[in-house]
Amino acid sequence: MDHHCPFINNCVGIANRKFFCLFLLDLVIGCLMLVLLLLPHVRDALRNVGDPTRAHQVHVTAAFMVALIAELLLGPFCFFHWQLVLMNRTTLEHMKMRSRRLAYQKGLTRDRVSEEGYSRGLMENFAFIFGEPPSWGRCYLQRILEMIAPEWVTKRKA
Repeated sequence: MDHHCPFINNCVGIANRKFFCLFLLDLVIGCLMLVLLLLPHVRDALRNVGDPTRAHQVHVTAAFMVALIAELLLGPFCFFHWQLVLMNRTTLEHMKMRSRRLAYQKGLTRDRVSEEGYSRGLMENFAFIFGEPPSWGRCYLQRILEMIAPEWVTKRKA
């Protein structure tokens, strides 16, 4: 068990972590598409182009705002969980390492915390959760993962 997620009303663990990350990615992409597709309609509704009714203006603007707020909240959350996948950590492990690192910095403990933890490299960490990528897309996936991975993960296995 990693953590309990109120979005899916279930515990996220090794068996369903892949689906949780893909669910978050789907939400972020869906909200982004909604924001981009509603943007011209919001502009027209606010300028009163085409004589829209008041109900139409409120509907379009409210849908746009809900999608924008969801995007702004879920985007960093999704990014954080994808970084955890690339570091081969769970949320609880990350919180524990962070609290131990803060205790070390404050001088409360002498135990130095290694940043690497269980990381085996970008592609190996990714493949552990999502399975091996096809050989033709491996180099493209490697570049994408390097953009979102923390620096120390990419330096470990070059």
